[in-house]
This record gives sequence, C-alpha cells and structure tokens, in this order.
Amino acid sequence: MRVTVSLPDDLVDGIDLVANRFEVSRSGLLAALLTQLMPPIVEIATIMPDPSEGVSEADVKRFRGASADIISKQIAGVLMGGQDDLFKD
Repeated sequence: MRVTVSLPDDLVDGIDLVANRFEVSRSGLLAALLTQLMPPIVEIATIMPDPSEGVSEADVKRFRGASADIISKQIAGVLMGGQDDLFKD
C-alpha cells in the first residue's frame, strides 16, 4: 500500500545514505525496519487502555514502564544484529 509521510530533512538524508550504501530503495529500507519494529509496538498499543474510553492518566502511566522495557529490548536486539533483517544473507 502506498502512503505519504513528511519527515525531517536530516532523517531523509540518513535514510538516503543507508539505502544507497546497501543498494536498496528508500521504500525497501523503511519497510524492512518497520516490519521488525512495529509488531512489539502494536502489541503494546493493544494492551494499553484507549484514552478515548475515558481512562485516567494514571492508567496510561501504569503501562508506560512495561512498554518502555519491551521497546528497549527490541531496539537492543536490532542494534546487536540479533534479528533477521534485510541485510543478512
């Protein structure tokens, strides 16, 4: 599916640098990165209370610590090369 997003210039410069060095398209690079990073974030969003349902700020804060731990572990795994990615054979 095609989507349009606005990104800061310096972020696009970084995306272009990485995509060019690895000889992949911007789209391919972003799809690979988001495919790995989004599932745990979606999982967190699924278990968090929906603010539109009248939850309190305290309810949201209660989930913040657990979600930060999950995200930190996922990012550490990506940085350490512990997950399958676009650039491994």
